[in-house]
Amino acid sequence: MILKWPGGKKWLYKEVQDLIPPKINNYIEPFLGGGSFFFALHNQNDLLAPNISKGYLSDTNEKLIGFYQALKRNPLKVYRDSMELINNHTEEQYYENRKAFNGEIPERVKEKHSAHQFIYLNRTCFNGVYRENNSGSFNVPVGRRKKIAFPNKEYFKECAKNLKDFELTNCDFSETLKKAKKGDFIYLDPPYVDRPYESKTYKTFRKYNAKEFSIEDLERMVEISNKLKSKCSILISNFSVDLVKDYFKKKDGWHFRETEKTTFISGKAKGRTKVKEAIIYNKL
Repeated sequence: MILKWPGGKKWLYKEVQDLIPPKINNYIEPFLGGGSFFFALHNQNDLLAPNISKGYLSDTNEKLIGFYQALKRNPLKVYRDSMELINNHTEEQYYENRKAFNGEIPERVKEKHSAHQFIYLNRTCFNGVYRENNSGSFNVPVGRRKKIAFPNKEYFKECAKNLKDFELTNCDFSETLKKAKKGDFIYLDPPYVDRPYESKTYKTFRKYNAKEFSIEDLERMVEISNKLKSKCSILISNFSVDLVKDYFKKKDGWHFRETEKTTFISGKAKGRTKVKEAIIYNKL
């Protein structure tokens, strides 16, 4: 993965190979996040890359999309600049660059939201969690790992190649889904709903942006998905809980698969448990 990101779906490809249409007009992913499913599809290049070659990728996180746009334009520059930070990483440097990234150092205002700082902070922060406060500033503390895992130069180039014919946009998912046409394949991986845990409700991490994804947002997504399901192949992931099952009913043309995964987002042991995830899809 080019980025570490909460709730990554690198594992999903093996679960849904048979659900990926043999012929695709555009691939659309409006909750891009770390892009692990998108890049995993391209790693199957002898089977899928010619099929999934163009489309629309978006996210409401402006800094995230800015990173991908810079990576697409000039992967070697992003690699060189970020490696310079990685090679000189210290706790002091981390917090100095976090301030510069958030625009808190006037004399370094040109570095605000820079791509190389984005991936440097992402790879060196605590638990690989991207989180913003209510003002939209990245506020995750430095991580404690002695060895920093970082992709090599060739992987940066490969990711840029994968992004070549995709439009990258910072917008609400509904704007991206307006572009969907007959024959498109849509993957929806919204921030997950809360889930039950030991007779209580465990609040799922959703602070990817200053504005948190809400139930009302999920309901909008359900409404749009129901309108598109007659012309597009749609794949959706979320927790397998009653709330999700109520939104995507079999009588409305939705199908379910259930798989069990371990969640690692929480900083507490009780949040790192086996959970049931739902793979939701339609059949054209």
